Amino acid sequence: FTKDYQGLVTYISPIAEVSLDGRETNVEIKVGFSEEKVDLKPGYNVYLTIQPSDNNTAALFVPSQCIVDKDGKHYVYTLVENLIEEREVKLAEEQEEDEKVKVLEGISEEDSIIYNPNADLEAGKPIDPAKVEELGEEA
Repeated sequence: FTKDYQGLVTYISPIAEVSLDGRETNVEIKVGFSEEKVDLKPGYNVYLTIQPSDNNTAALFVPSQCIVDKDGKHYVYTLVENLIEEREVKLAEEQEEDEKVKVLEGISEEDSIIYNPNADLEAGKPIDPAKVEELGEEA
């Protein structure tokens, strides 16, 4: 059957699966549908068209271990020209998964974010990038 549904993509698998005969490549995608009743069942294969959102809010996903909560605000630590920088970030109110956090503001794709930062990090402190593992890990 053919039917159109509207929804929001919440997950795209980083791994594509090739069929045994090599004719098809499938990627797992999870979608939250706008409609309450959808005739699709788990495990169905579908063809879909993904259109960019109308809102201009670009978001990045980072591992939840990169986020530090202080005084009711959210921060990440980045490396900028061998200095540690603490950046306040704005998170999406609704998070789609536990392992990654949707960040709406405060970082860009080019930033080097410290993964799992330890409590000894100080903003403005110079650091040798080779020693970043002592402070956490670079994400």
